[in-house]
Amino acid sequence: MKSLIKTNEVKHLKTMFKQKTAGLLAFLLTFSLLLPALAYANGFSGLKHNSNNSVTGQVYIDQATYDYLFANGLLTDNGLTLSVYGKNWGTPVSTTYATYSSFNGQYYYYNVNTSVTKSVYFPLRLSFSTSASTYVYSDPIDQYYYGAFPGFGGGVPAVVGGTLDTNLDGRVTAQALTDALRTYKNVTIKITGEQAILPASALTEGESVTIVTASGVSYKLPVKAFDAAKLAQQLGVNVSDLEIVIGIAELEGTAAAAVTAAAAADGGKVVAPIVDFTVKAVSGTKEVAVNNFPVYIERGLPLNETVTNLNTITGVVYKEGAGVSFVPSTFTTVEGKTTATLKRKSNSIYTVVEVGPKSFTDLTNHWAKADVEKLASKLVVEGTGKNLFQPKRSITRAEFAAMVVRSLGLDTSVTSSTYNFTDVSGSSWYAGTVSAAAEAGLINGYTNGTFKPNANITRQEVAAIVVRALEFAGKNANLSTAEVNAALAGYTDAATLGWAKEEVAAAVKSGIVQGQTSTKINGKAEANRAEAATMIIRFLNNANFIN
Repeated sequence: MKSLIKTNEVKHLKTMFKQKTAGLLAFLLTFSLLLPALAYANGFSGLKHNSNNSVTGQVYIDQATYDYLFANGLLTDNGLTLSVYGKNWGTPVSTTYATYSSFNGQYYYYNVNTSVTKSVYFPLRLSFSTSASTYVYSDPIDQYYYGAFPGFGGGVPAVVGGTLDTNLDGRVTAQALTDALRTYKNVTIKITGEQAILPASALTEGESVTIVTASGVSYKLPVKAFDAAKLAQQLGVNVSDLEIVIGIAELEGTAAAAVTAAAAADGGKVVAPIVDFTVKAVSGTKEVAVNNFPVYIERGLPLNETVTNLNTITGVVYKEGAGVSFVPSTFTTVEGKTTATLKRKSNSIYTVVEVGPKSFTDLTNHWAKADVEKLASKLVVEGTGKNLFQPKRSITRAEFAAMVVRSLGLDTSVTSSTYNFTDVSGSSWYAGTVSAAAEAGLINGYTNGTFKPNANITRQEVAAIVVRALEFAGKNANLSTAEVNAALAGYTDAATLGWAKEEVAAAVKSGIVQGQTSTKINGKAEANRAEAATMIIRFLNNANFIN
């Protein structure tokens, strides 16, 4: 059938329309008063902007409009002429056609099925003429839709103001995600289950994708965190065939109980969902886990209660056999609801714990008391036994390495022989932390292959390590020569810093390091435990790793 109704059919339909009874007309008039929306005799229905760049839906017109369009050549073999408007409404950017579908005795229906170009995205608008001076415009079409799925009433909106919905299995299309990232830069994807499936080929635009579950748990993935080409090469596939599957599973039962028990062993109480975050690259039956990222990944956990003391609450990562340990985490409270943002470069099981305030008997009236106790409650520093901290005791290189590694949330199970030192036994308590610190570029050994773990660390060594930690956290700590000189201008012993001069200057400028006096850095002096803890908490604040 041609899109244009045959002449004899037109005449027949026009006759039918004109022979409507007076009673039916009266009924329609009364009904239109009850439902004002039906008083409009022409319009659009079910318009959808699909992920394949098409717009579909219907146009409906009454008999008078049909007669006018037919007489003026706006109904042709191609169908009903429509004007297409882009995001800058005013002048149509193109025209298209809607093809004849059916007549129900009152309205003629025409199907819209047209392709659009990216230059007219967000939003679209269609219109058609009903007379020489009257036009009917559609509502703005600013959403992507995937086809009908059970329970979704004909379509799942995918992007509205930077928020993207998925279909039933958590999947979004490459076109929808690419266009959303290109337009909004930072896109939020809502899922109803426990996973989101993203096309790797789309992770080249914009800045980040944040997955949000129905319970409010979130996972923010920076686009730069992925090397899609490398992952595809690992699996021996093309990037176009690669998907990134992000799992967000809230643990229950025995699995959750193990985490709760581990937190209790450190004097903590779980106050948020216990969530297992996973990321993997998948193509068909092939897959590879993605556990290490070049940048810190943010996870959001809504707390079960409002927090009143941020000093006694922290995000933690759980590892079977190792318990829970500190994760860089900040907290925000809006309308009585607190959300934790946990930051780490790898995936695992995470939650938030509240640890009772910790104190040490030898810190009474000590200048570092508040900082040390806060770090102890956040599981970053530990005492030396018998409720003591020994703030004035010198700290060893291994002890400070452990402190920095914990503050960064690093995995201490590093076993690479690349980072073995001749004087660091695999069975020593600090073997994992020293290896992790070396792998992260925080520490260096000596030219003879030793690390000297039990040697006392100097103030300038502490400053250098903390500045490297700041850079590992994503902060730029590089200074120009002029900036170095300016930072150290007030210290008379700056010339004695030698190899550490630039890093000590960066630590001073960032507020992490202060002189032992107003004119002396005393970089070669041994650092004590109180000084080390203070530098760590300043670093954490500077990196926005605590608040």
